[in-house]
Amino acid sequence: PPKDGAPPKKKPPAPPPAPPKRTPGHARASRKARPSSKGPGRRRRRRKTPSGVLWAVSGADPLARRAKQVAARDQLFPVPERLCEILESRREAITPENTERLTSWITNRDVIFRQKVAASVASAGIDLRACLQEAEFDAWEGKSLGCGRERVDWKIIRLLQARGEFGHAEPTIGGRIHVRFDDGVWYGGRITGVVLSAGAGATGATGTTSAGAWIVSISYDDQTSEDTLYPDGDADVLLSPASLGLKMENCRAEHIPDLPETYRNEEWSQMPPRAKYLMRWLNLDSEHEAGKVGLKGSTFEKLLRRTELTDFTATHFGQMARWLHITDRRTVERSLGALETLWNAEGRQSPLPVSEELFRKWREFRLALFERTRVDHKLASWLNEPESKRIAAAEKRRREEEGKKEEKKRV
Repeated sequence: PPKDGAPPKKKPPAPPPAPPKRTPGHARASRKARPSSKGPGRRRRRRKTPSGVLWAVSGADPLARRAKQVAARDQLFPVPERLCEILESRREAITPENTERLTSWITNRDVIFRQKVAASVASAGIDLRACLQEAEFDAWEGKSLGCGRERVDWKIIRLLQARGEFGHAEPTIGGRIHVRFDDGVWYGGRITGVVLSAGAGATGATGTTSAGAWIVSISYDDQTSEDTLYPDGDADVLLSPASLGLKMENCRAEHIPDLPETYRNEEWSQMPPRAKYLMRWLNLDSEHEAGKVGLKGSTFEKLLRRTELTDFTATHFGQMARWLHITDRRTVERSLGALETLWNAEGRQSPLPVSEELFRKWREFRLALFERTRVDHKLASWLNEPESKRIAAAEKRRREEEGKKEEKKRV
């Protein structure tokens, strides 16, 4: 009680609630769906918001579930846009067309996976028939697309990883991991603990048992934490590829398959110099140009300053390659008209400053980036030459050709 009849002290007001750590576009309900250290397999994704239904696959569509499992198996993160488009169309209606597209995508990924397995098995001298059960080996040899293949795939991955013959990432402390929650957003975090699950396997949220699973403790970027199962039955947990080679391979095969081969297979070290040349030459605004491929202006400027292949540059390789192709295509479309007009105006007597073969490759986007820059410079210089200089050069070439003809006649 207060002494000397002093009035009782008032309880200080409670501090205002902390502002949300995520942007307003992210659903806060997903935070409530995250248990803190309550064990794997307890994360339920029953209530789906409209933005989250895309990755949620019902049990009535086993083909889509198999596609998700393949994406998790091959560590395809970010998730390929092509796969997302197919899943979106199947959510509206399952048609023969999207069934064929999805089957083709799964088959192509399985071909790549089987080639890697065959190379690793040959290098390690392993007999898969002796390592797998008869039913598992039949499923592997039969190339079935059913969900039973998931156990076989992961059993082979674990078998090859134990012998150091497979370049697949397994969960390790400090590694990056991404988990999709009820709001349809992928949240990233760091792995703080890894425990191999029981030998009989562990059961995920959908009751699917994964062979060779890990119990992974995750500390998310927003300071929340949980334990989960990897791989899980819903394929809602994806690891970032451990090697830059695997990340680049996934990017080229899944994110930019529509680009010309020269852009897909170009080295990263050639991209920033080419991009900076285009920005200066065409007087482009970085913020505006970055928005064309879904980048922020600050991120785009960072990419322009980095010529080494790192995890950051490999993540944005596909976006930079796509921006270069978009800009080069626009340049070609604008330049061809001016080149054709100038050539016709001079009676097609003034040859281009590059060979016909080089010009054809430039027009068809078949030049390496450093060579493309040289051709751009030559064509721009030729277009901007004074008319009197071009006429004098054409007259000089005409006199040289007439002199050669006269020499032939004398001979």
